[in-house]
Amino acid sequence: MDWIEDALCKGINPDFFFPPLEAQSPNHYYAIGKYVCYACPVWKQCLKYCESNEEVWGLWGGLTPQDRRKPHLLRHGSIESKRLGCKCPQCLAAPDWEDVYADTKSLPKAGSPYDLLSLVYELTRG
Repeated sequence: MDWIEDALCKGINPDFFFPPLEAQSPNHYYAIGKYVCYACPVWKQCLKYCESNEEVWGLWGGLTPQDRRKPHLLRHGSIESKRLGCKCPQCLAAPDWEDVYADTKSLPKAGSPYDLLSLVYELTRG
């Protein structure tokens, strides 16, 4: 698992990739995690690891458990649909990780306190 050294999620609070079980809306956590995953250079290795190890929980390669289980519900032209291998014109035109930037320095590290809704707002308002 050498790819982990290059993963953008390294050191970031794991809640954004594995929401707490008591979370009322895991999608708020996943929105922050996807912000990181979309720009990650090793997303393919991450997703391959998930598939090889039959991971059912957590955000892997920018895909939630629901994205991986129900790909037919994804919107064509989305990064998620493209990452799952859709070859339709909209998905082929979707951004690649090289086209996305994430300022991960501003995200809370493991064990640091954070305000979830403020983070989601800050990352999605642009």
